[in-house]
Amino acid sequence: MKILLALLCLLPALVVAQSKEPFKKASTIVINTGLSPEEAFVKWGRHLAQNGYAIAESNKDFYTISTDPKDTSRFNYAFVVNAVVNDAGVITLKIKWQLKSNLLVNSRETAYYDWEYATAKNNVQQIIYQDLLPTLSSFQGIVSYF
Repeated sequence: MKILLALLCLLPALVVAQSKEPFKKASTIVINTGLSPEEAFVKWGRHLAQNGYAIAESNKDFYTISTDPKDTSRFNYAFVVNAVVNDAGVITLKIKWQLKSNLLVNSRETAYYDWEYATAKNNVQQIIYQDLLPTLSSFQGIVSYF
């Protein structure tokens, strides 16, 4: 009975995590590919490159990929995508972003911050998500947010 009660308590969290839209403050994107780790690693790297992301670092022994900074579609920000593929072919994405320097508005480049999903339309984190969404949507796999 206790196990059933515990499962019922966890069910809403599982449903939220696998929704098509991230929940507020989600900071990790997980893609369940159903592929071997080697296939998932190569396919994700190619997919990033085909979608305009330059690969900064790639390690086939540890199945990790990091992109060069990519400018956001609006405002003066850049973001990088860091991916790790596990032994089950599941890709875990962590995104980092920064404000770029701009002489016109006298802003200095900031350090990188961890991305968290935000719902406000002009929030940099929402802009990054919207910029990344076409790449996520066109890749084979089930996308979840945590």
